[in-house]
Amino acid sequence: MARQFAPIPTDRLHERVANQLRDAILDGTYQPGDRLPGERELIDLFKVSRSAVRQALLLLQQQGLIIVRQGSGGGAFVSGQRLDPLLQAFENLFALQGVTAEQFVAAKAVLEPVITATAADHVDADDLAALRQNLDECESALAEGRPIAQLLLDFHLAVAAATHNPILDLVLVALVRIAERLPTAPKDQAGDWEAMLESHRAIYTALSRRSAKAVHREMSHHLREVWGDVAEPSRKR
Repeated sequence: MARQFAPIPTDRLHERVANQLRDAILDGTYQPGDRLPGERELIDLFKVSRSAVRQALLLLQQQGLIIVRQGSGGGAFVSGQRLDPLLQAFENLFALQGVTAEQFVAAKAVLEPVITATAADHVDADDLAALRQNLDECESALAEGRPIAQLLLDFHLAVAAATHNPILDLVLVALVRIAERLPTAPKDQAGDWEAMLESHRAIYTALSRRSAKAVHREMSHHLREVWGDVAEPSRKR
């Protein structure tokens, strides 16, 4: 790599090393899957101790920017998945700040319909084909008596992709993934699958019509169906 790194002042060395490496990742100098320079090379580049380099890499790992692989061919590699730190931050809210599942679901009920509705303006033929395929697979699985919980989740992820906005995609995927981790998350309830699939069909129809208003309405209805009254944003608490 041609990028030039600057020598590091002696205060909080590992943070300054991590910040320069972070900038190199975020500006595209290092792409997802690229291997960062080895430990010895980083020591020479930054003129710091092995301890500072190791702490910097640990910090980047905690931020979800790199993964560290051991053994032959190992090293620090730029991560292609940036969602875990966001999920962990939400889990910290639940564990340390007393945020309740009901508060999360109420927020989800406000945000998810709004974000999903934006997909109506950006959904393309490939998105609709992926959603239609998901519905077909759900219908086949139900007919064969197979569970469809994962397929139902995949539908929401496909809707997120249909926003064609990486920020909205990330937020919507996080809302879906965080919901999975709640102790009160709906489980595989076979009696409800057909009703949830019918809601997905309605969302698909609204998206195919490119009606943001209808998408918002159908997603709101779907969340109330899955989560009950707590997913009603206007419900007084």
